[in-house]
Amino acid sequence: MKSIRKKITAMLTALTITAAAVPAFTIEAADALEVRDPFYNYSSGYNYYESEHFQFIWGNSGDASKVTTEFLEGNAENLEACWDVYMNNLEMAAPTQSVNVSLRDGKEYKSNIYISGTGLSGMTDDWAYMSYDADGFAYMFCCVDSMQYNPPSWVLPHEFGHVVTAHQLGWNTNKYSYAWWEAMGNWFREQYLYSDYSNDETGHGTDFFETYMKNLHFTFPCGRDYYAAWPFLQYLTENPDNMDGYGTDFVKTMLQQGQVDEYPFDMVERLANADLKDTLGNFAKHMAALDFENGDSYRARLNELLSAGSWNWQQIYTMPETTDGKTYTVPTERAPQFAGLNIIPLEVSGSEISVKLKGETDINGADWRACIVQRAADGTVKYSDLFSDGDTCTEAVIPNLSEAYLSVIATPDNDTYLKTGLPYGPDSEFAETKHPFTAKERYPYSIELNGAGIKTRTVSTSGNYWETYSAHPNGGGLVSSNAQVDSTVYVGPNAKILGSAKVTGNVRITDYAVVQDNASVSDNAVIGGYAIIAENAVISGNARVDDTAMVMGKANVSGNAKVIESACVYGEYKISDYGTAKGTAFCMANGSISGQGVVDGDYYDDGGKTVTKGTAYGWVSQQSYVDALTYTDKLINSYDFSGSNSFSFPDKYNSTYGVLENGAVTESERTSATDVLTLSGSNQYAVLDRSLLYTQDIDIQLAVLPRSSEGRQTVLYLGNENAYLSISMFGENDTPEVILNNSADSITLSSDTPVTLGEWSVLRFVKNGSNARLEINGEVKASGTTSVTPDSIASHIVSGTANTVYRLGSDCNNQNNFNGSVDFLRVYYTEAEAPAETYSGKEDISEPVDAVTGDINSDDKINVFDYILLKRILCTNGEVDAKTLAASDTDNDGSISLNDIIILRKFLLGIIPTFNG
Repeated sequence: MKSIRKKITAMLTALTITAAAVPAFTIEAADALEVRDPFYNYSSGYNYYESEHFQFIWGNSGDASKVTTEFLEGNAENLEACWDVYMNNLEMAAPTQSVNVSLRDGKEYKSNIYISGTGLSGMTDDWAYMSYDADGFAYMFCCVDSMQYNPPSWVLPHEFGHVVTAHQLGWNTNKYSYAWWEAMGNWFREQYLYSDYSNDETGHGTDFFETYMKNLHFTFPCGRDYYAAWPFLQYLTENPDNMDGYGTDFVKTMLQQGQVDEYPFDMVERLANADLKDTLGNFAKHMAALDFENGDSYRARLNELLSAGSWNWQQIYTMPETTDGKTYTVPTERAPQFAGLNIIPLEVSGSEISVKLKGETDINGADWRACIVQRAADGTVKYSDLFSDGDTCTEAVIPNLSEAYLSVIATPDNDTYLKTGLPYGPDSEFAETKHPFTAKERYPYSIELNGAGIKTRTVSTSGNYWETYSAHPNGGGLVSSNAQVDSTVYVGPNAKILGSAKVTGNVRITDYAVVQDNASVSDNAVIGGYAIIAENAVISGNARVDDTAMVMGKANVSGNAKVIESACVYGEYKISDYGTAKGTAFCMANGSISGQGVVDGDYYDDGGKTVTKGTAYGWVSQQSYVDALTYTDKLINSYDFSGSNSFSFPDKYNSTYGVLENGAVTESERTSATDVLTLSGSNQYAVLDRSLLYTQDIDIQLAVLPRSSEGRQTVLYLGNENAYLSISMFGENDTPEVILNNSADSITLSSDTPVTLGEWSVLRFVKNGSNARLEINGEVKASGTTSVTPDSIASHIVSGTANTVYRLGSDCNNQNNFNGSVDFLRVYYTEAEAPAETYSGKEDISEPVDAVTGDINSDDKINVFDYILLKRILCTNGEVDAKTLAASDTDNDGSISLNDIIILRKFLLGIIPTFNG
């Protein structure tokens, strides 16, 4: 938007009316506005002050003494500036008549602002808000502290933005647009901040959008970012891609022409001719570069944020995961919802960047838009064309490249995704119990990269003049001279301990994890992945913080608790026992998780809730919702393959999903079992999650139906060649075997009896303390003792190591594939009850035999002697073994008949070249 150059032309009225003044008066100017006071009718002895478009009303106690002439004149001047921007530049309808058209009296009135904390009767003091009076006029209610006037308060431009929004009329009866009101208020404020009425004294001339940047993968606005989710409105206003229908008046059009309960994205699609999917794709690419008219200000604020703590980097940017260094998959917790996006930083290595996008879901209407974004050292930005599922985009690397990104945004077909709004209470329409997180579609994808890799989070130690660093003797990682680190602590070669952190006991800091500031980590805790422990956080016991999780502030994590995936824990939050924070949960203030409580997905708590069981989601979910959660004792993951699609299958109790690869399928029924995973034994598998290993003890229960006994077949594999947990079957009799190997020690448990081909068998592996055992159908088949734990296996796997996999159906080299079906996989954090499973029926399994069709006498030749033998077999109707049957069945119908003799005769005479059935 162009800078506002027109200054206020009208003089402020500067008229103060006291209780002794005549309550009704007339302003002589022809276009003058009337005044009104529906709450007190000028009869309560209160005070009044007017400017050209506003009337201030305040009481006689509390902060009334702070309401001076200078205070009133300063605020009036600032509000009149807002009026000039909103009404004259943006051409909004003036808020001078009732929003209830039937109550309009033909007159126009000034906007009222009541000053909180000054003794106004009947009004509960508050910071600042907008509301409606009985006549249908929007008014402001603001306290003295929110009305700073030199430099100007940023509160009033926001609150007056609400007033203007209300008087455009199009959003007042819309259950969906309520979620956008605060973002709209901030958008109005931004227009004021970009004008000549504002200056940079309060910080780069923008309120920025930090919370939106940290929640990009959610549909916006969500509860966490509903103030900050205004950049999309700014994109529509600036219209940098010249899309049909957008521009400086488009937000006004939305506000004035919105329909009752119309979803705002539907509104955008209806009111402009531009394609909404491409609109979102273009918006996402501009977000990656922060390439807007005021982009310099946005980038300055972003750089300040990134400099304040490396945790901000990994909250904003997405680091997809890879097993081969070429194909990357978006982490489950970052898979975007509708209009959710990922900004993926790229590490360019070639002269071209090539990206192939592959959707990893067949949810109805699933679609994406992606773009390669490059910024040169001089600030210029080059965008590739938008591309979508199945497309490959190749871009030459620009000269003087400074940074490169891939933007990916979910753009499903309209009316195929759950449309939702903000929950305002436990029984509201959009409460977690009615619109649960797990019902809000996510759109996972993978990318194949050439000429670039994924840029990962780094923590620089350069410029830290206050401390020096040395390699820790146990592991080689960097340790600050100011830190206290025991010799027994393991610090991996890429890990760091900075500042005055204290790390003691048998703690393991692995991968690219960082412990910094005054944080304390003790006992047997493990910090792995890209986890960050900062400020005054305390980690103890057997707790684990891993993946891209963060624990900061004065948060305390103890016992067997876990903070994983992209969860963020700070404030004075406490997690103990087997409590878990995962997904992109935000846990702050003085709340807690204990017992077997789990918080996941979009969970957000700044109100002190206590979670002790079940899996909680949602923004401002009530304690009553949390208390009503159900759970299964000791269970941490459960896949029963119900609710799956052709790409993925959900976890029954949390948001972590599995992915089907290379044609692996789920079936609704198989030999008396319902909802099963079926694998062919040829390059098919299902991808699981690394967090299956995040436990000291473990109880794995799974039901399998094998269809082949050929070689070793891997049912479950978690890890790589050096450290892994595997369950497989081997040998002619399909004998189950479990191996735990943490690279330092290992144990192998082999059954002395096989499972039966074509029948369901329940395999169970229990590791409880030092004792381990393997069961088949409830009977112990092997046992032993070991010091190896699943947790120790995970700790010996460096994040991002090639050929590290977590799979059902193959090993880390994609070999020894399982040919069969899996009915369920349940993982418990210690020995638990094993539910009784009942199966019936048996599949008719035809084992492959080493036979050559036509070579009936097995002499490695096909000749007349085979013809004679086949006639003899048919005439005598004798029994034959599987190999003879396979060789004799020339028509491939599973039996021996006259037709087989005819076909063999034709082959011998040269009439047919092969046996093809």
